[in-house]
Formats: sequence, C-alpha cells, structure tokens
Amino acid sequence: MYLPTEKRYVVRSLKTKNRAIAIEKGKDLFHDIRAEVRNGKKLFSKTTKEAVADYIDYRQTDVDRNTIVPGRLATITAHLNHFLDYIKRDTRLRDLEADSAEDYAGFRLGENASISTIANEQSTINALCKWLHSQGYMSFPAFMFRRLKMVDGRADDIRRQTFTEEEFEALLEAAEDYVDDASEGDDKLHRWLTSYWININAHAGLRNGEARQLRWSDVENVEKGRNYKEELLIVLNIRPETSKVRTTRRVFCMGGEFFKLLKELTKPKTESALIFSVDGETEFAEKYLLKHFYAILTLAGIDYKSRNIVPYSLRHYMITDRLRAGLQYRQVAKMVGNSASEVEKTYHHMFDDERIESALAERKRKD
Repeated sequence: MYLPTEKRYVVRSLKTKNRAIAIEKGKDLFHDIRAEVRNGKKLFSKTTKEAVADYIDYRQTDVDRNTIVPGRLATITAHLNHFLDYIKRDTRLRDLEADSAEDYAGFRLGENASISTIANEQSTINALCKWLHSQGYMSFPAFMFRRLKMVDGRADDIRRQTFTEEEFEALLEAAEDYVDDASEGDDKLHRWLTSYWININAHAGLRNGEARQLRWSDVENVEKGRNYKEELLIVLNIRPETSKVRTTRRVFCMGGEFFKLLKELTKPKTESALIFSVDGETEFAEKYLLKHFYAILTLAGIDYKSRNIVPYSLRHYMITDRLRAGLQYRQVAKMVGNSASEVEKTYHHMFDDERIESALAERKRKD
C-alpha cells in the first residue's frame, strides 16, 4: 500500500498461503492502515531519540530569534534526556500511546528528583508531544501522566537554598580570605571574579545568565561621587536579549563600590567588555565559578551539598533581604524581573512574622 504523505510503500506479510484468507486479511489491514493515517499516525516513524533531536533543533531557532535564552534550551535538553532514559531511545513514535509515560514520576522519584522538578519535566515532555502531534508524528497531543501529589515545600526549599544573615557575613569574610590566600595568576583572578560575583549578585539579584552577559556599558552611576547611606548606588540596564523573560529592566541597587573595584582589577579595554570575564570577550566559565564558589562556602562552614546551595541562591538571598527590609512584593518584583504574584507566591511563606501579625490583627465591630 502506497502512502502519499510519507512517499513510501507499506509492505506487510499476511502470513497465509490461502488466497481467500489472504484477501480478507488484506482488506482488514488496508482499512486499519488507512484509519491510522487519517488519525495522523505515521507508519514509518522516527525513534524517540531522533524526535527529540529534531525538537531541540526546532527550539534552537527560538534561541536564534531571541525568543528564549540559551540556558532555557539547556534545561529543555536536560528534561528530555531524562524522558529518553525512561522511554528508551530506540522506541518508535508509532508504538507510543497516551499512557506510555504514565509512571514517569515513579521513575524519576526513584532517582531522587523533587516533585517540582518532575512537574517541570512533564510540562517539557508534553510540549515535545504537542509539537510532534502538530507535525503528524504522533496521534495524540499529550501524555497522560499520573497525578503528582504536590507538596508545598517551596518555602522550606528556599530557606535551605539561601543564607541567613550570619551565614552571609561568614560567606563575605571567607571570600576575602580565599582571595588573599591565592598566588598570582589566572587562579587569583578567578577567585577575585567569584568574590565580586557573590557581592554584586547579592545586591542586584540577577539571574545567572543576566550576570554572565552584563557589560560595562550596561552599568551607570546614579550620581558620580555621591553616596547614599554610605553606599554607592548603581543602575544596571538589563537588556531583553539577556533576560529570561525577554524584557528590559533597570535595576537600582547598592554595591556600586564592587563594580568600581572590579573595573580597576580587570581594566576593560572597551565599554562593551563583559564584566565577569578574564579578557572582556569570553564569559567567566561556569566550571571556575562553581569551583571557587563551593570552596568559599566550605571555608565559611556552610553545608552546600545537603541544602543544594548554588550561585542562584544569591538571588534568593537578595529577594528575601529586600522583603525583610520592608519592601512590598511589587517593588521587589520590579527589581528582579518577576511578577508580583510570583514573588509573593514563592516567598511569602518564609515570613512567619507576617502570618502572626495577620492572625493577631484586631477586629472592631460597630452597630
């Protein structure tokens, strides 16, 4: 049977030498194949590995058009690699059904993935499924996953993944000692960059990708030579092509003295040079950042492994620090490039004082 949509012939054995039986089997097979084709199912199907590779190529065009950041594509790729581990890379798309990934959560829980991580992965997998369905490779638009038992542990997660005020003070002291103990050369420069990364991102609350792509031309003093509360106020212009949400924002933050010292250290040749860079042209390598960041945490006596503390934890610290200082959710949201509802939903559970105040608020009744 010839399939015009796939420009190939389907050849199947009827497994009989009886002509009459063969004719009847042939008719049934013909109608079965035609029904599958009408339902959008391709008989000459790709493997799941090939399908994921095609989807990644498709999403790469979003990066090229600045619709998503490269880091987002890396996350999508990581999610789909877990899916391939579960579904197997040589599985044909035509053999998949809507319930084929039903127990994906059980598989990932066995690998100690968190519920929130699994939920994000399942969302990515169904985005893949939807795209493959639109291309005619799958007959259904989404997998039916078993319902996840969502646990509201976000606040506790963030508490573990960020710093107390005492820990942050210890972190700054450890960073200073860590730089002083280094010999001259690239290693010392890497230590300096990591130290300034900690100080700057704790004040600015930048996403890692935004910090990596920040250039000296994006930085301006509010008023040269003037201090605000003994802090040099600085403005960071976050360009849309470097932001996860693809919007421009201006971040007013303290810590301007760190930019001044870092500029004296790296001596950029042009204003377009990258801030966190050895040569102004190449982003500070993640492997060096992580190496020295974890070394400083160890020196400060902070258990980063069990608490899953990463450089992004500095953003958590900045947000919680600003909220503790009395800023409203919408004010902090503008600083970090999130919606006010997202900031409130994520961080309000961390502040017991606020909940106690709400519980003890006085009520008055007038007749």
